[in-house]
Amino acid sequence: HNSVWLDDHPEAGYNLVNSPHLIPAFELDEIICRYSENIVRGCQTNPATGLPLSPIIKSQVCFLTFVINFDNHGYLIVAKSDIDLLMDVLCFEVIPQAKLWEYFVLDVDSILEKF
Repeated sequence: HNSVWLDDHPEAGYNLVNSPHLIPAFELDEIICRYSENIVRGCQTNPATGLPLSPIIKSQVCFLTFVINFDNHGYLIVAKSDIDLLMDVLCFEVIPQAKLWEYFVLDVDSILEKF
């Protein structure tokens, strides 16, 4: 919880206005959240099969696992290779679409003209 003083002075906290250097990290966080939501909704597909990736919660198990749907039948993700698939889609398809590298590219000629 915030202190009373921070509640009275929100400008003293970090945000994207007073700390624009945090924008790329915020965008990356949003990308990961959207990717997770797409998996939950069944909107994210396996690039190898084109079939949706979606979650399932086993009532006997106390952790979230994932299922790759094959015509309403599930393949429980239990192996490292299953997690590798999720990470590959995130790292090589989802994140590159955001073009985050553009935050770290400078137009040297225009910067030199200012000096």
